[in-house]
Amino acid sequence: MLIIFAAPYLVWRLFRTEYYAPLVVVQIIGGIILGPGVLGHLFPTITPSCSASR
Repeated sequence: MLIIFAAPYLVWRLFRTEYYAPLVVVQIIGGIILGPGVLGHLFPTITPSCSASR
């Protein structure tokens, strides 16, 4: 849970993206990366799919 809140903020502050991307943009991109799209593909047992009943 901590990675969901801390990772976008740390990227925003450490990489100085506030000059060209506000925090909300970094949070959206982080949500796409941390969401079922990328991590769900890498670790399918952690994020069960909606069609698990097949």
